[in-house]
Amino acid sequence: MSRTSDDPVKHVISFRVNDEERVALEDLSIAAGVSISTLMRESIEVLKNQVLKKRQSTGLVRRTSGSVLKS
Repeated sequence: MSRTSDDPVKHVISFRVNDEERVALEDLSIAAGVSISTLMRESIEVLKNQVLKKRQSTGLVRRTSGSVLKS
């Protein structure tokens, strides 16, 4: 019997890592108490939020610079 979910995982992404990166991923997943897959999903969310925050702050700087230049 298959498992059901509100957010089914449909895609597989794989990538190669060296020994040091593999050990780091394993250590981080153990320390966090989650699987490497969960660790990577959570990392994606953190990076996404960082990029969005950076875009917003850059946009504010541009708007501020633009308004200063216009006045």
